[in-house]
Amino acid sequence: MKKAVVAGMLVVSALTFATNGSSRPMDGQRRGGIETQLAGLTDAQKEELTTMREVHRRENQELRLNMREADLKMERELLRDKPNRLAINKLIDEKAKYRVAMEKNSMDYKLDAREKFGIDVGRHHNKNKGHTGSKGKHRHN
Repeated sequence: MKKAVVAGMLVVSALTFATNGSSRPMDGQRRGGIETQLAGLTDAQKEELTTMREVHRRENQELRLNMREADLKMERELLRDKPNRLAINKLIDEKAKYRVAMEKNSMDYKLDAREKFGIDVGRHHNKNKGHTGSKGKHRHN
């Protein structure tokens, strides 16, 4: 049993070393990076994409603020001597509604960019699924 575990660890280590600690190809091998995709667009298309990106960013920022508001309301409720479980559950549902709206908004943006310009945006952001903000910090609740 111990030999199987050690063998498994060696295989994982070897694979990690072979991929340079990453599941992505090395820099020179990266296909279809956003810079490469943007190079094929006209200036007008780049401007339209920038506008689309800004609208997407603002909409998601509003949804993130709504989620933070729900979090604060939940924290206030939890500080009470007898927290209202029904109120907390409603806030959890409200927060989930904003999270779903954000995901749909992001998918719309990605699909619109693919349909209008033939590019895949956002693909390079998936390397850090736990990303919670622009500073790369993670929440540990």
